[in-house]
Amino acid sequence: MKRAFLIQPGKLGDIIINSPIADYYHEKGYKVNWFVFDTFLNPLKRLKNVTPITFNKTIDNMLYFSNKRLDFSDSKSRQESYEFFKNVSEYIINNKNPEDIILDICWGFPGSSQNNNSLISAFHNQNRNWIDMRYSLANVPLKNRWNFSWIRDEKKENELLKFIKNYSKTKYGSENFSICHNYNSNIRNIDLPNQINFSYVKGYEIFDWYKVLLEAQEVACVDSSLCNFIEVLPELKYKKKYYLGSEEPHYFEYMRNILLNNWYDFNNNKIISDYDGKI
Repeated sequence: MKRAFLIQPGKLGDIIINSPIADYYHEKGYKVNWFVFDTFLNPLKRLKNVTPITFNKTIDNMLYFSNKRLDFSDSKSRQESYEFFKNVSEYIINNKNPEDIILDICWGFPGSSQNNNSLISAFHNQNRNWIDMRYSLANVPLKNRWNFSWIRDEKKENELLKFIKNYSKTKYGSENFSICHNYNSNIRNIDLPNQINFSYVKGYEIFDWYKVLLEAQEVACVDSSLCNFIEVLPELKYKKKYYLGSEEPHYFEYMRNILLNNWYDFNNNKIISDYDGKI
């Protein structure tokens, strides 16, 4: 069977954004091998059409939240990244067959390939969005971003929903709740009714928050894994959602997100993406 080697080792938001690329090639008859840091192995196992390949390399363990983006200032994470990509290269050299393809859609990690630098620079110069760029590098239509699917675990979904309702009842006297994903360093605070902060719960993946998100009165989040998960859930398409922006200033316009499904900023202004009507 022909294979597609997908190189995008993390982080969690990137995995959510790019997983429809794997589905696209699966439908074309490829077995998709996805190279990933061990840190993100468990959420990757919840995707339907991928076979993870890991090399016992880990980075930043803050899967759901952090006060800053991963910058590899930690020497151990930086070294792990270099060794990871060395292992990727060796694996492909030793295992690739002529009919196999390589989908290298990653950049910015220490040790990652520089093969796409000229294409990436061209995208930057055109001020085209980085998500658009990833799909273009994979030769997949951008509209596929919203064709997200995963393996549900309804038992965990129900457990987490029960936990959140009980927590809300104890704290607010009501099982009604809102979900907010923010960072301590973010000054764009918002007050939601019966607000409960989204964070990592041991033993549960981000996908297990599905029913919690469906039942939440209101939802607000920074540019994050949660934001990207919510954006591609059809059941939440028309639900009003608050986007609190990035946890750090982006110095390049192309790093903006593509949010099409009824998002508002913290001043209650509807967010209009420059990709509206073009996908």
